[in-house]
Amino acid sequence: MPNETADLAPSPPSPVKKERRIRVVLADDHEVVLEGHERWLADDDRFAVVGKSRTVEEAVELCRLQQPDVAVVDLRFFDQDRPDICRLIKEVSPDTRVAMYSAFSRAEQVSAAFKAGADGYFDKHAEGAFLPEVLEQLMRSEPVLDPHIMASIERFLEKTKKGSDLKRYGFRRRLDRIGAPTGGSCSIN
Repeated sequence: MPNETADLAPSPPSPVKKERRIRVVLADDHEVVLEGHERWLADDDRFAVVGKSRTVEEAVELCRLQQPDVAVVDLRFFDQDRPDICRLIKEVSPDTRVAMYSAFSRAEQVSAAFKAGADGYFDKHAEGAFLPEVLEQLMRSEPVLDPHIMASIERFLEKTKKGSDLKRYGFRRRLDRIGAPTGGSCSIN
């Protein structure tokens, strides 16, 4: 069900400031989540929300038109996992960093998101104050992996042989870079 109010026209340039504002596109099929994310960013002069979308297709089109610095996108749209949104966004806006989030943060979903090109992943239930920190980290090319999700990843690595899939997509390296304790096998407390 497309959002008929989506603004697909390019937004006017941000007012001139000492530093350029980080341009953000938000995408989630729940209006209340979009509004919440927008409110958290609206009061922060470092960010400019240049578009919001309630569908994957609209999010990709917004990114094509706006070429944002960061796209903050839900993993699930209308009860279907859509990690491919990362790949689709990067095809039309290669320099856009993609931060995915979900209320369902199983290791398999996190792995699929990074495999599709996500630059970060956080839990949808994280406090709103966490969002600006995520965007700043992405802009510094630092990995973003919500600490609450790491325990799920550890269980996944221990219980399955799919741990090699996670290694291929940089989880060990990402965990090392964010200071998570690691050993011969990942050990997160």
